[in-house]
Amino acid sequence: MHRMSSEARQLEIAADSWHVARGHMLLSAQLEETLVICLNDDTQGVGGLLHLRLTAEGARSLDLSDNTLSLNLLLIERFMKELRANGARSAALRGTLVAHVPKDSPVEVAASTLVGLIAAYFADSRVPLVRREIRHVPAVAVLFEPREGRIFLSGEARRTSAVQARSPN
Repeated sequence: MHRMSSEARQLEIAADSWHVARGHMLLSAQLEETLVICLNDDTQGVGGLLHLRLTAEGARSLDLSDNTLSLNLLLIERFMKELRANGARSAALRGTLVAHVPKDSPVEVAASTLVGLIAAYFADSRVPLVRREIRHVPAVAVLFEPREGRIFLSGEARRTSAVQARSPN
């Protein structure tokens, strides 16, 4: 195992976007009623981070809209396509899904539903999510190292394997 260079580039991934990368860099996201999917193929040194909204921007509904679900599925498909285009092998992909829902938020039911649907999507695609969680804290910051699949969450010192994701750029 080698350490990440202090010169590693860091890229902030906004909601409804993704980035796929090779080499040493950090992908980051600030979760605010959003979720991230981090995927990586450590055999190819490629991974990415996909940042999705739990509900439509500004919505406070308990229900997921068809538009939100459709957009999220479209972004997941594009993200997966870009991972494969960068050499990721479906059989070697591993992932982590982390969602942020403030305590007692009206979107908690929608978040649980969306996390379940996304987990089912990846199960059908035979891409294991080695970690899946919903955090109920004021804010969550995510740092992901796509080459090796290491993920760091605010307030957490341990490292875990993650799945990489990609960006629309």
